[in-house]
Amino acid sequence: MRFSVASANSIAFAAVVALALVGIAVPTAFAEERPLVSRELNLDELMAQMSKTHGVVAGFREQKEIGLLVSPLESGGVLYFAPPGRLARFTLEPSYASMVIDGGTLRYRDGEGGEEFDLSGNPMARIFVDNFIVLFNGDVERLRELYETEFVTEDREWSLTLRPRSQRMRAAIESIVLTGDLDGGGIRRMEMRSADGDRTTTDLETRDTDRRFSAAELELLFTQRIPLPDAPAAE
Repeated sequence: MRFSVASANSIAFAAVVALALVGIAVPTAFAEERPLVSRELNLDELMAQMSKTHGVVAGFREQKEIGLLVSPLESGGVLYFAPPGRLARFTLEPSYASMVIDGGTLRYRDGEGGEEFDLSGNPMARIFVDNFIVLFNGDVERLRELYETEFVTEDREWSLTLRPRSQRMRAAIESIVLTGDLDGGGIRRMEMRSADGDRTTTDLETRDTDRRFSAAELELLFTQRIPLPDAPAAE
């Protein structure tokens, strides 16, 4: 399978959404212990909260604005993240598709069939996935090495803008902007602008910020590649 910029954008989207959700969605116990105040939160503190969850479940609604199309493409579905690096993203409408990242393997399936490839054989894909794992690990120094970062808080909201430093990343992605609530509600929106001017906007509804997946659930998600019955697409 040849790796294209379109494939890179899909992988980048999936990885950044899941990992950002894990890192930024503050566990309920932590939020109740010390409510967040906009003036107190900075990027270092945000990154320090990254590894506090056992898993994430979130519904999503997505719009892709593509230069060649008059109207944006719309879709909805659900995604799951299980640390340290297992991601399952299921598009449920307007048609079904699944993309599962488990270790070094990515599997994709839609109504026309499926494909599987080894991330180690696709350096660009590996770069995307590894870079966003930095978010989950809470490595703020490495994050700043990889991206130009801009973190802003206003009222009860925060936003984190990431601009890739490497030329290889900039060839695919211009910027990624994550927006969320300071009261522990997790990430609400992600906007990714590609180098060719296209834009993907994803609104998220976090269903569970500290999900402890059972062995049966992990089997369903990452082996059978089937979404769990208790997490429909965001409305």
